[in-house]
Amino acid sequence: GKTTMARIIALSANCTHKDEKGNPCLTCEACKSILANTSPDVIEIAAAVYNGVDDIRQINQAAQYKPVDLKYKVYIKTILFCKMQTVISTNKVFYGKSEFSTGYDSY
Repeated sequence: GKTTMARIIALSANCTHKDEKGNPCLTCEACKSILANTSPDVIEIAAAVYNGVDDIRQINQAAQYKPVDLKYKVYIKTILFCKMQTVISTNKVFYGKSEFSTGYDSY
C-alpha cells in the first residue's frame, strides 16, 4: 500500500494531461512510463539492499542531477526490512550527514 501510494503521488506530480480535478490521465508518456516501471526518474530503493552509508551517499549524489524524462524525480524507499539499515545510514538519509549532530546544527 505504501509503495503504491508513492507511485500514485509520482503519477500526480508528473502527469502532463491532468483532468479538471487534477487526477493523472494515465495515457500520457509520463504516466505510461511510471505505470510500466520504465521511467529513469522514478527510482525504487530497497532498504534491505541499500543499507550502508556508502549506498546512501551514492543515492544522494545521484539525486543532485535533474530528471531525465519527467518533471520531477521521485525516490521510493521500500523499508520492508528496516532493521537491516544501520543507524548511521538512516541518519544520512534523513539529514544528509553520516555523523551524529553534537549540537543544534541546522541541516
